[in-house]
Amino acid sequence: MKKVNILSELLELVVLKHIEYIESTTNVLIRLEKGYYKYLNQLSCIFKLSEEYAMTLEVDWNYIEIILDIYNQEKYISKESFIKIKEV
Repeated sequence: MKKVNILSELLELVVLKHIEYIESTTNVLIRLEKGYYKYLNQLSCIFKLSEEYAMTLEVDWNYIEIILDIYNQEKYISKESFIKIKEV
């Protein structure tokens, strides 16, 4: 269960920092124009469900691809900003 808690906290931290970055570097008009609110909503779902995601990853690590697909959307962030999460 300790691994689940650490992974959950890691997901929360990464997503929260990314949301804060987007909100601090864009204004409402840019977010509306570029569809950032849809992306922010998707990120907030990862944040809110981080514990469930972490428990699922404990059973099937391949599920990480779904999380990465949500986070790493080239429409909203550059490829240089993409994250990678590997199991150790």
